[in-house]
Amino acid sequence: MINIAGSATLSISVTVSAFLLISCDNNTRDFKQTAPPIRVGSAYPVTMNSLTAYSGWRGARPEASEYNVQLYVQSFDTLVFQSEHNGYDPFIRKYSKAIKYWVLGDQPRQFENEILILSSELNIATGMPVLKSTSQELANVWVSFTTDQNTRRQCVADISFNRDGSVYRSIIFIAPKYQGGELFKCLTEELTQSLGPSNDVDIVPESIWRPLEKKTFERLTWHDAIILRTLYDERLKPGMHRDQAMPLVRQILREVLEDINR
Repeated sequence: MINIAGSATLSISVTVSAFLLISCDNNTRDFKQTAPPIRVGSAYPVTMNSLTAYSGWRGARPEASEYNVQLYVQSFDTLVFQSEHNGYDPFIRKYSKAIKYWVLGDQPRQFENEILILSSELNIATGMPVLKSTSQELANVWVSFTTDQNTRRQCVADISFNRDGSVYRSIIFIAPKYQGGELFKCLTEELTQSLGPSNDVDIVPESIWRPLEKKTFERLTWHDAIILRTLYDERLKPGMHRDQAMPLVRQILREVLEDINR
């Protein structure tokens, strides 16, 4: 049984093989160890339009240089194959089905508009459908507005995985203290990290995934969109080992950097 925000209790019979907890709140330190996938899964057949079709990415657009290819390879390696709390995890983990969200609890008035903006950005970055679910049971992203001011789950994503390394469901907990810009920053960081980049990175100056004390942006940057675009390329499959994935990562990153500089 999983109790969400004190307002809904569901019985879940599906067996999942691993759990991961990601938090943007330094006070949250409990997590469940991530188990390795037992097989390689299938990637969602995405439709990729150029990232240049969207003018809202923050920061500077990177040039297509060998230096940037190497920099982004290192960033991808840090973000995808390590996590803030679980350490080294040498497997691709990402959604393999359309991303469908459902909101639990009393959401702030501006939230519906904000999550629609973020959904659109993530759709452009990943090529994945990102939309509101028709029911809670069919959703693979639950956004839960907690009512307890003292809860340890202040701003955190609790993620479960299928046996092939694909994401089964992520549950994003948001405490009442998060309002306005802080609310959207929490949602953006936790939802994007639940897509696969589950770590912080400080080797790039412009990213929503920089450590808390080094934050430079609260919305998705060019760097973040490029990392998500690379991760959701169909050549990278959930459950794929790092040793097999990284040569493809370098190739895909070079292609993406060349495309945005045409």
